[in-house]
Amino acid sequence: MKKLISLVIGGIAVIALNGCGGGSSGTPGDTGGGGNNPPPVTVEQVDIYALHEGYRILGHDSDDRDVSFDYCSDYTYFYYRGNSRFTGTFNISGDTVTINMWDDQGGSYVIDTGDGYLRVGEDYYIYDVGDDIIVDEILEIDC
Repeated sequence: MKKLISLVIGGIAVIALNGCGGGSSGTPGDTGGGGNNPPPVTVEQVDIYALHEGYRILGHDSDDRDVSFDYCSDYTYFYYRGNSRFTGTFNISGDTVTINMWDDQGGSYVIDTGDGYLRVGEDYYIYDVGDDIIVDEILEIDC
């Protein structure tokens, strides 16, 4: 009888432990919130003509507010500055190596890169808003 009770308790424990856990279906190290997405690739610089391939530019401004830009494949962007968020479209001007952006609220922004690249550690002025971004990190993203 002791052996039978022991087997029953052991069986219940196995069933209970099998049902525990959960978690995401992501791969180890996945920070993408589930699925099988690998973590974003970090790069030191990006050619502005490649921004439409999906890049996130993370940084801060001279007042130490968080600033970031997400550039997506359909030439849309998301601009975050402190608690503010703007979205719109962008293009690249080859003659002046600038990123030109127009948001959905009628605003416009220009970043002059000087040489056509955004680089980690560099400070870029954002014209027409009187702000800047000191680039801390550049990530390849899927958007």
